Amino acid sequence: MVGEIESYNQVIDFQNFLYQFKYEDEVQALEIQDLLDIDYEKLKELKVKALEFIDATSYLIQEKNKESEANAEEELVLFFNEKLQVRKL
Repeated sequence: MVGEIESYNQVIDFQNFLYQFKYEDEVQALEIQDLLDIDYEKLKELKVKALEFIDATSYLIQEKNKESEANAEEELVLFFNEKLQVRKL
């Protein structure tokens, strides 16, 4: 269940963007996270969870491969897919 995310161009009318500021100092004080609306705390949490997931799945695959089960990766994907389906309900 792998998908491809299609890329697209986001067009910004720079003139209209600048109209939201009254003073030049406001523009100069902008940070990249203000422009992109990124929650860095949430991003850090997701990164930690992703690394934990990677570690857990890598360990499980290695253990299954030691037991010479040929489809360890497939079984693991099916397991997590089932967990996702239960969570959606």
